[in-house]
Amino acid sequence: MSASEEWNVKIVESGRSGSIEYRDIAGRMSFYWEFGAGDTVAIIWVGDLASWSSKHPWAIDHRQTILERVAHEVIRHKAPKFRSEIDEKGGYIYIRDASANHGSQSIPFMSNLVSTKLMKQALRSTLGMMIFATALLSSGCEKENVAADPTSQSTPGSTKPLEAASLVGYDGKKLRKSVDGIKEANQKHNQELEKAVGSGPDQ
Repeated sequence: MSASEEWNVKIVESGRSGSIEYRDIAGRMSFYWEFGAGDTVAIIWVGDLASWSSKHPWAIDHRQTILERVAHEVIRHKAPKFRSEIDEKGGYIYIRDASANHGSQSIPFMSNLVSTKLMKQALRSTLGMMIFATALLSSGCEKENVAADPTSQSTPGSTKPLEAASLVGYDGKKLRKSVDGIKEANQKHNQELEKAVGSGPDQ
């Protein structure tokens, strides 16, 4: 026999509730259903194992199979865009919105994504402030050296740590060259200023 001849599920509607009739070659039984709320579209009460033992002993051995057949047919005929959830112990079948679980899982993901973006922006902002402060501090130190010892020649300090800026999206090497260029230009300006002072009228 084909599957349709071996067993059959019939859904009866009566307003906001109704019944589901299941039959196979061994016997038949009827379940009550009603519409739910929220993401639960409908609830089917199939009874717990104890009630089956007293009312449908012939179906005990293939209880899980019957529940799966009922859930499958309800989805196929009445709610193709939904999903079923079988509570075998409690004796219920829930017809739920298929997108409900997906939506609830996407919330923490988006939260993590936003947090990551905020952290990255904060790191970029902090690094930018550190770079700016480094350039100013380096410039100030060179001016002090020239004033204390006019004959001394300062060389650009190590800016290699700036290459770590690549970790948060900057071009570290390019940034290092840029800061070195600023320092060298400042040094050249100080040297020209010192020469102008040294070539003034004799006292």
